[in-house]
Amino acid sequence: MAKACTENMTVKALAEDIEPHFSVIAEFISKNSEKIKDVFTQVLLYCSELGLIKGDLFAIDGCELPSNASFGL
Repeated sequence: MAKACTENMTVKALAEDIEPHFSVIAEFISKNSEKIKDVFTQVLLYCSELGLIKGDLFAIDGCELPSNASFGL
């Protein structure tokens, strides 16, 4: 997010040309983690309602895994 505030013109405009340090963003997320989880859950549910989530692929940082992947736990 900090990098986007310096490089992405859309994000820069939304942030009103403020360029927060990554530690400020990390502190905000740490202090508001439950609220962020709630908003993220609502976004996922809405995406599901719109048919944007099919449940057949799970990807983190570019690593794609089948959604039923077992981690041997």
